[in-house]
Amino acid sequence: MSDDYGVSRLIARRRVLRAVACTGALCAVPAMGQAKQLVPFFGRSSRTPVRLVVPFAPGGSTDIVARLLAAQLPAYLGQSVIVENRPGAGGNIGVASVARAQADGGTLLLVSSSFVTNPAIAAERPAYDPVRDFAPVSLAVSSPDVIVVRAESRMATLKDLLDAAARDPGTLTYATPGNGNSVHLAAELLWRRAGVKALHVPYSGAAPAVLAALGGQVDCAFAALPAAQA
Repeated sequence: MSDDYGVSRLIARRRVLRAVACTGALCAVPAMGQAKQLVPFFGRSSRTPVRLVVPFAPGGSTDIVARLLAAQLPAYLGQSVIVENRPGAGGNIGVASVARAQADGGTLLLVSSSFVTNPAIAAERPAYDPVRDFAPVSLAVSSPDVIVVRAESRMATLKDLLDAAARDPGTLTYATPGNGNSVHLAAELLWRRAGVKALHVPYSGAAPAVLAALGGQVDCAFAALPAAQA
């Protein structure tokens, strides 16, 4: 979508940081190229695969990154890595499950910035503390967020989208990967800056949100770029 309002930079240029965290680890590596530093922690005698938990539905941007990591990590760890999707509650269900996991290096968590925004804005405190219950391992990737509409949509530009929202306040529907995550907050910031209102329809991940937009269940979807390209 072209930018006539000059506000799309709030979305397209905002970087969403995704990090890898693990329970019980007190190690950090700056890049996958130095992943051999993980071996002393993950080099267990057990043949049980390392679990890489994604707190969102399959097909989203976080899930795509997890699949790429799972294909590369065994060469460094000497153990297979399986991806486990635990979607729901804006990522809180999957994150809480890892917080309860045994701190033996057998469980990794791939998170987005909702990992820290959810506890800050939730009406009820989540069943985890992002500082107390986890230790960072590495920054995995950064990605811009985008707005997705159907190819046949009359909203071909950002101006079209905002004009439609202004004509009928609160009726334009938009999907996101869930309540309170960074994508949802970015969307709300856009509406507020533009002085319009839209109706939020949360989904369990980016892939279902994008599919809802493409299928016509909602007018548009906000998602990280990898999910929109999948």
